[in-house]
Amino acid sequence: MVVDEKRGVIRRSLPAAAVFALVLGALAFFYPDIRDALGTAPGSPRSGAATHALYSTPPVPSRCELPDDRDEDIRRTLNALARCLDRMWTASLRTAGYHYEPPSEVNLVETPGDASCGQGDEGWAGIYCPESRSVNVLLDASWAFSDMFTLAHEYAHHVQEISGIADQRGSEIFDEAWSRRLELQADCMAAAAMRDVDPEALAMVRAAAGSAGAEDEEWAAHRKTHGSAKNSAAWIGRGERLGTIGACNTWAAPEDQVS
Repeated sequence: MVVDEKRGVIRRSLPAAAVFALVLGALAFFYPDIRDALGTAPGSPRSGAATHALYSTPPVPSRCELPDDRDEDIRRTLNALARCLDRMWTASLRTAGYHYEPPSEVNLVETPGDASCGQGDEGWAGIYCPESRSVNVLLDASWAFSDMFTLAHEYAHHVQEISGIADQRGSEIFDEAWSRRLELQADCMAAAAMRDVDPEALAMVRAAAGSAGAEDEEWAAHRKTHGSAKNSAAWIGRGERLGTIGACNTWAAPEDQVS
């Protein structure tokens, strides 16, 4: 009978279905451990981003000649700093056997709509466009060093991109945890590059980062992708003190340091 035949099919299928469900459940349960073992989880010491060759390079050569009055003409100051950053990262990457290529564009913009990407986004001081490899800084006339640090941060994203640290064509999975490690590393690398440019101003940026937006709702949203104010200040401090890319290895850091 048809009913009996259907029951036979159901009876024969149940053991296989049960095994399949068990395997899926086990994979879901052990997925974080599997990713860690394979080196594909953010924070795994075996991931490509955590074992990159740039972490063995010496301190970033952070000397730079800038206009005496940096606030008088912010564009002139930032253009001079961009040339310095190109020299710094050329020297640093060369020690690890990497060829540095400057950003395709450095755009100093008055409004987000003038940037190469992210025109519809709000609340950013700087933005890096991986597809065009362009750096964009939203000018803030209140204090030149704020824009200078933003420029250094976006340059750090450029280094992450051209060196492969930020490579998303591999097995790393993009999510908010991945984004926080990327952004906090850029904070640290920016501090490493700027530590000798103006140590006093950098210390002020670190102090401001550590106290920023503790009760602010906008900062709470920012924290999900960029990390807490406390952790941002801590990574800026590491770059400031040690000056190496290796000091900025957020990818191997425990989760509480990149939250």
